[in-house]
Amino acid sequence: MTLVSLAMAACSSDEIDKFIHKYDRNSEQGRGEDGVSSATELTPEQEEELEGLMNMLDVNQDGFVDTAELMIYCSNLGIDDATITEWFSEFDTNVSGSLDKVQFKEFFRKEWLSGSNAVCL
Repeated sequence: MTLVSLAMAACSSDEIDKFIHKYDRNSEQGRGEDGVSSATELTPEQEEELEGLMNMLDVNQDGFVDTAELMIYCSNLGIDDATITEWFSEFDTNVSGSLDKVQFKEFFRKEWLSGSNAVCL
């Protein structure tokens, strides 16, 4: 399951459209023919949202989101453990089993700015 399909399962079309409008600072301009945003940085609003999301997912409040914490949350959304493991294999660059703030933001930056814009965790 991809993050986009997850968002489609967890959010209505109206919620996704609202989210895209709120966070896609280049909604019409700054996109190539393939529809992918040419932006490379998160907006201040995105940064703030991610900090809140990370605090919510970081159950033990150690400053990291580990695989177990994300698996618990995502199981309620129908995301299997294999998908979480796949995400971690790409973004847990120091192979610690957890994402620090930089790694966590990079994951979402890549998703938001890749054109999927449907991250709705």
